[in-house]
Amino acid sequence: MAAAGRAFLDSLTADQIRAAQYANLGDPARTHWSNLPAGASARPGIPITDLSDSQRVRLHDLLRVSTSSQGYHKMTGAIRADDVLHDIEGEQLFGAGTYYATIFGSPEDANWAWMLTGHHMSAIFTVAGERTGFTPMFTGAQPLQIPSGVFAGWHVLPQDAGRASELLASLSSDQQRVAVIGTSAPRDILEGPGRQASLSTFQGISAGQLDDSQQRLLWVLVQEFVGNADFDAAGAQLALIEQTWSDLHFAWQGPPPDPEARFYFRVHGPRILIEYDVQEPLTSNGGHIHAITRDPTNDYGADWLGLHYQESRH
Repeated sequence: MAAAGRAFLDSLTADQIRAAQYANLGDPARTHWSNLPAGASARPGIPITDLSDSQRVRLHDLLRVSTSSQGYHKMTGAIRADDVLHDIEGEQLFGAGTYYATIFGSPEDANWAWMLTGHHMSAIFTVAGERTGFTPMFTGAQPLQIPSGVFAGWHVLPQDAGRASELLASLSSDQQRVAVIGTSAPRDILEGPGRQASLSTFQGISAGQLDDSQQRLLWVLVQEFVGNADFDAAGAQLALIEQTWSDLHFAWQGPPPDPEARFYFRVHGPRILIEYDVQEPLTSNGGHIHAITRDPTNDYGADWLGLHYQESRH
């Protein structure tokens, strides 16, 4: 990752570096991301539209080494879907060019970070010595599934909701009474941008209340989100989740999964928070969802770095 970060910086002009690089890892700009379009909520960094083709290749190289194959394709898919939304809405606020790249510190340093953020994707990676963090990570999509044209049917996040649906369907009636915590979905994810640590208690059904096959489905669901990071970072996070496995909870709100339904689910434990909220169902112009992955104790690598990051709403 360090080599790719340096190659990206070296490809930039002096003026571009002044926009893209922040010297201080503790800079408040590290928390300045949003799920609003960039035109409605300003971002730090340099927009993709201001990069040349060769510079964009270097940026994609950096994203590629920071993620798994599934993570890379989910994130670039969310960006590509913004171009589709631009075509559908005819609105200049949307589009791949309005995603911003920022580097904090220097890739040669033991501790540094980088961020790619825009309307429906924010990836925040932190390097602290030999460790790499990847939370918070926001992965949304609009449309979730392209409704028309040569790419009709293409799905940005093909398994995210499906894994949760499989787990919900495996639960007995008694278990569902514990797991389903509301009859309607909330308006949005509860720990979205600017709402860090909003969920102070675990709700739903715990891993300890599941049988072996159901626990496997819960594990597969966790992997679907944590596995968006590169294998070393994902593996380290999965090991932390395993250490407090019995405290992990799965909760569902809203009706059973259906292309015409708005629903919400989350996985919440001491070292992981996953939320997924259907803003608009698939039958509404291809759907619209918001999802987030957080580490309740180490977002932004704060615990490793000994820093405190306070998110504010943007």
